[in-house]
Amino acid sequence: MPSAGRRRPSFLSRHVPLAIRDEESFDARFESVSFEPGDRLYLLTDGREVRINVRDSGAGFERSSDAPMDSEMAPSGRGIDLVEELCTSVAYNERGNEVEAVLNW
Repeated sequence: MPSAGRRRPSFLSRHVPLAIRDEESFDARFESVSFEPGDRLYLLTDGREVRINVRDSGAGFERSSDAPMDSEMAPSGRGIDLVEELCTSVAYNERGNEVEAVLNW
């Protein structure tokens, strides 16, 4: 995975509260994504860093870091900008069907 070249400062606190929701509450708030054979989702943590790697079997897309959202009020498509804002680093493979996001606290 190539380096994103864009680093974010670590959080001052090493304690990040995580919400635990029952399945019905979770489903009501979040969009479900179905996985196809070959898709992968990895979540790794050492207690100070969370590393998430998502690979999709689709064609991928080209992500330009200087292509901001047209509108903050858009009904969809804000996820990538939000992940890039919150994470320490975000890197995409050349094909655009795999992303690795790293969050340090």
